[in-house]
Amino acid sequence: MSSEMIKSPMQLKYELDNTKNELVALLNSWKKKSAEWSGRIVTFRADLKEIDAVMAATELSYTAYCALAKPILGVIKPSSSPLQVKQSKRESLPSESSVTSSVVLNQILSVTQAAVELENNRIDRLRDEHQTQSTFIHQKSKEIYRLLNEEKKNVDSYTTLLQSKIQGLEEQYALQTQTNGLGRGL
Repeated sequence: MSSEMIKSPMQLKYELDNTKNELVALLNSWKKKSAEWSGRIVTFRADLKEIDAVMAATELSYTAYCALAKPILGVIKPSSSPLQVKQSKRESLPSESSVTSSVVLNQILSVTQAAVELENNRIDRLRDEHQTQSTFIHQKSKEIYRLLNEEKKNVDSYTTLLQSKIQGLEEQYALQTQTNGLGRGL
């Protein structure tokens, strides 16, 4: 004797409807979750494009800044340091305007060198931040893809299970309702 109890057509129909509803709910839930995760990936891609564009603009402005600072640094020879100007002032008393212009040029040089160093530090910090953000976005995207694939496999296997259960219930229901019009379970 079979360990499974023979079910009436009404019980089979009820179980069949519940299983079909469960399958529909599973597929709808998967579509919703898949759309949500795909939306996150699209957002991550947009964020990555945005930070790449900002970094490209920053690199461009840095290149322009260096191009402007280079001639200023090249005009004043490194050999004419403030100390040498003071020594040359003691040795020979040049005109006051040449000393003043030398001091001004040395001040321009020191300010420009400090500004270039500051800009180099700033651009290095921005490059590091850009790399950190890019790495984070890539890791999150990979994680979402991995989760999406795992969930897809789970949904597919459960869908297959539910479909085979539905097929079995439909066969039982058809068998029950075809036999003498009353069914075998009555």
